[in-house]
Amino acid sequence: YTAEAHHALIALHCAVNKCPFHSVADPLYIEEIKLLCPDVQVSSPYTVSCDINTIYCEASKNVKIYF
Repeated sequence: YTAEAHHALIALHCAVNKCPFHSVADPLYIEEIKLLCPDVQVSSPYTVSCDINTIYCEASKNVKIYF
């Protein structure tokens, strides 16, 4: 487990499943995560938004190079 991998997984989950960013602030979701790993720091909706933006910007560079 790494915090970075967790951030990436949450961002991909939201993007692929078209989940709103604030879904990570759902108390039941947080409880589920804490049940699996009590010490984990759950990302905020703002962090998820920033992570998805970063992934998009970095991936778009490769698309531009490819085409």
